[in-house]
Amino acid sequence: RMMDGGPNVLDPSPPSRFGRAGRRWGEAAASLWRALRRAGPGRAKAIEARLPEALDIMVRALRAGHPISSAMAMVRTDLTGPIAEAFGRAVDEMTFGLSLREALSNMVERTQVPQIRFVAATITLQSETGGGLADILQSLADLMRARQRMQRRIRAYSAEARLSAKFLAGMPLAFVGLVFFANADVYRSAAQDPTFWPVMLGAAALQVFGIVMIARLARVQG
Repeated sequence: RMMDGGPNVLDPSPPSRFGRAGRRWGEAAASLWRALRRAGPGRAKAIEARLPEALDIMVRALRAGHPISSAMAMVRTDLTGPIAEAFGRAVDEMTFGLSLREALSNMVERTQVPQIRFVAATITLQSETGGGLADILQSLADLMRARQRMQRRIRAYSAEARLSAKFLAGMPLAFVGLVFFANADVYRSAAQDPTFWPVMLGAAALQVFGIVMIARLARVQG
């Protein structure tokens, strides 16, 4: 029998200060990584790409007689990824007491996808005024698909221009690097000249300006 006040060998030893700090830092880093993944542009693109499919599911549910909340819940059930998470969270908020307008407004703020804003405005307006919501959502889905097809076609047509822009932007840097590795004495001897660094800074500024302008000219707006 163990004496009162003595150490209990069955209890695990308390973690050290460094162990607790390391665990907290690890949890903070994991939370930051999850937040960056949720807020990243890839998430918005994934939602935008699958939004027409989500609208198709909602249209079928509405035409079968389901309410809008059930139609949104079917999106979470039938799809996966960010689009299912976005609609599922809105459904959960309505389950816990938020109105349809509030849940859709929160979904718009979380996703930051313009198409979601259009869908939310349409659902909110039709739920208050009445009308054929299924037909309007079907028209939105068809319009989004047409827009996505046009974006893919434009990117295919502009692929050569974008490749040329990347080549023109990288060619001066590649030339400087090639000369440096081939004969570094060229730059070492020139660096002794007092005008070398002002000229190099000016050239670097012009290079950055050229890259920015080429990127703007080659950018394909969706």
